[in-house]
Amino acid sequence: MAGRYRVFDSIEHVDLSAWEHVRAAGGSSIFIDPGFLAAVESSMKQDYRFWYAIAEEHGGRPAACGALCAMTIDVADVTGQRVAAVLRGLPKPLSRIRQLKGLFCGLPGSPGQNSLAVTSADALAALDQAIGEVATRTGADVIVYKEFGNEDLPRMDRLVEFGYRRIPTQPMHFLKPGFPDFGHYCAALSSNYRKSVNRSTRKLKPAGAEVNVFTDSDEILRVYTPDVHALYYQMVGKAEVNIELLPIEFFRQLTSRLKGHVELVTIIKEARIVAIGWCLNVGSAFHLMYAGLDYQLNRELDLYFNLMYAALDRALRSGAAKIHVGQTASAFKARLGCHAESLYGYIKGRGLLMWPLVRFGADLVLSQMPTSPPADIFRKECGK
Repeated sequence: MAGRYRVFDSIEHVDLSAWEHVRAAGGSSIFIDPGFLAAVESSMKQDYRFWYAIAEEHGGRPAACGALCAMTIDVADVTGQRVAAVLRGLPKPLSRIRQLKGLFCGLPGSPGQNSLAVTSADALAALDQAIGEVATRTGADVIVYKEFGNEDLPRMDRLVEFGYRRIPTQPMHFLKPGFPDFGHYCAALSSNYRKSVNRSTRKLKPAGAEVNVFTDSDEILRVYTPDVHALYYQMVGKAEVNIELLPIEFFRQLTSRLKGHVELVTIIKEARIVAIGWCLNVGSAFHLMYAGLDYQLNRELDLYFNLMYAALDRALRSGAAKIHVGQTASAFKARLGCHAESLYGYIKGRGLLMWPLVRFGADLVLSQMPTSPPADIFRKECGK
């Protein structure tokens, strides 16, 4: 038997004492911090609907919480190229199986991170009941929980008992924080890899370009103009997979509501920002989140490489125990020495049509992105 649950239609209405009790017991993730949730909701409520569920275990103690979001899924955006081509060629009457109304336990703007905390099996069952209630009210075709690492599976696999399929999603890349800064990291590289890094970093100064990192929220808000945000749009347009398009207001709200945690890494040429990298520094973890480039200058200045090197320098200097380097560009990140860890979601179809389609067809449509093993990049005497 599951415990009781409560559902709120805005972060402003959430019982924050109960929410924070569960968040603290579940590891205090920044991605379910009320400030992060408010940034997402306030900047995207015109395009998405949001709910927040708190579930109790027997005895009335809050033991699970989750942030929910309703959005339409174009299945062609989340599958391989061959299946996507077939889906895009379907006649209009069959488009029903391509455009799905989804209810997510998960939020836009939180790449590779889940949006819940669970401390007991009974509370997970109650949370799923709450999510099912919202799915019924909204007419959702599918319910999706995302994203979970291997360490999460023992507690989250109970969802399989409730009719969900566990599916692979894009893996997350991590860099081992074994150096005080990027300079020491470079010194430990074998000569070929060190020459490659130096070849890129040496392009900046002769071209009048330099790295500048903004950590003061007022300064970030001042420099992050619509023209600078357009660099993010350029990069989204070249993404390996289609992702949600985040408005400028999301980044402004994130900066205002998570003061002291947001860093904006930039490359500036002739007083103009030509590359940006958004990072979250939460002490125990450092997250490289979103980036943007002026692609007309990318080859000349190796903007993407230099932006990554600058962001990794910030991550190493932070002293974080875990450095999240993102879910894409696996081959390049492997050459940085990053390793990939699998992530998973849970999905369940609803109704006579969608339940069997999801149950038996998920493996045909959804596949894990290929990854590369970390390259052997360090000098042997460094013991890395």
